[in-house]
Amino acid sequence: MRDDRLRLIFTCCHPTLSTEEVARAFLVAEPAMAQRLVRAKRKIKAARIPYRVPDGHELPDRLPPVLAVVYLVYNAGLSQAILRGRLRRGLPGQYQLQAAVNAVHADAATIEETDWPQIVALYDELLAIAPTPIGRSTAP
Repeated sequence: MRDDRLRLIFTCCHPTLSTEEVARAFLVAEPAMAQRLVRAKRKIKAARIPYRVPDGHELPDRLPPVLAVVYLVYNAGLSQAILRGRLRRGLPGQYQLQAAVNAVHADAATIEETDWPQIVALYDELLAIAPTPIGRSTAP
């Protein structure tokens, strides 16, 4: 891996966000997320999981949590222009659709200016590929 930041994410897959921010992103209460993080740290320590860049054959197993971290980082400020370019290139994935919903909301100066049909269409696509709590919580 040539990019040091990507190597770091794959190595530890831990965003530099507060427990409150992570809890909000995963739609859980902060105390619940705090407890999950404590349990994860204990498990890592007890299992003596090394802090190292994973071998090539381990990368596919690390990809889902890495994508989740990338999505959390997006919510912290990824450019909408970059997102739109990626959506134009082909079929969007779960995180791209969630980011697209966020971008549509961000484009509107007021609630009345929000492109609600576009948001509904994006959530329909999201539910079709990944019925997550985010999609289910907004479904009719």
